[in-house]
Amino acid sequence: MEKEDLLNEINNQFFTYLANDFGLTHPSHRLEKWYELSFDDFKQELINRDISFDDTTISDWEEYFTLQQEKVKQLQQQA
Repeated sequence: MEKEDLLNEINNQFFTYLANDFGLTHPSHRLEKWYELSFDDFKQELINRDISFDDTTISDWEEYFTLQQEKVKQLQQQA
């Protein structure tokens, strides 16, 4: 699979999970580049969109976010 295809797949899956977990179907411009945000900035973007979550949900999301962000960064570093 091409690098760009893998990046698109990660991004699409990420937004599918956002939609499923939080009902977010139209991400903000900042959220479109979620992989460039810190997790705290990502969480603040959700709060700004009036999305509420409990400690367990946000903990799960922090782990998922970090893993996916690392995948994106590794792909971006490939030549």
